[in-house]
Amino acid sequence: MNVFGRFRASGTPFLPEYSLFRSILYHRIRNFNRLKGFSFKRSKIMSKVLEEIKKRASVLGKNIVLPEGEDKRVVEAASASVKEGIAKITLLGNKEQILKDNPGVDLTGVTIIDPATYPEMDAMVNCMVELRKGKMSADECRSALMKGNYFGTMLVKMGK
Repeated sequence: MNVFGRFRASGTPFLPEYSLFRSILYHRIRNFNRLKGFSFKRSKIMSKVLEEIKKRASVLGKNIVLPEGEDKRVVEAASASVKEGIAKITLLGNKEQILKDNPGVDLTGVTIIDPATYPEMDAMVNCMVELRKGKMSADECRSALMKGNYFGTMLVKMGK
């Protein structure tokens, strides 16, 4: 007896899973050949869905905080989102560095906040200490807030 169980005369294993797999594979290849022209219709449907999402988001007028301000892809996406009117965008990071790394990107309408020079950092630290309820000291909260994810979360929490 082999690991695969009994074999048929043709040399293929006699397992229900194998015949099921072969059947599924056959039908997927057959259905794929039928749907070759479907990709255009599908992309058209997806673009309609994305347009609807963009329209709904622009009506809401929400502010999105993006903590990865030094990533070029994020900066380009932020610029495009503001141009299309999808949302207000706040990038986190060093403003001079972001502008220097992305000279061809128009960042008008995009707010850039540097956690290291944020004027309301003390209020943010106090709020975080209060929320953490003794689990973190003020110094630990201040060092955590230097990281983009913590800082962005607290910006949203404080409604900024």
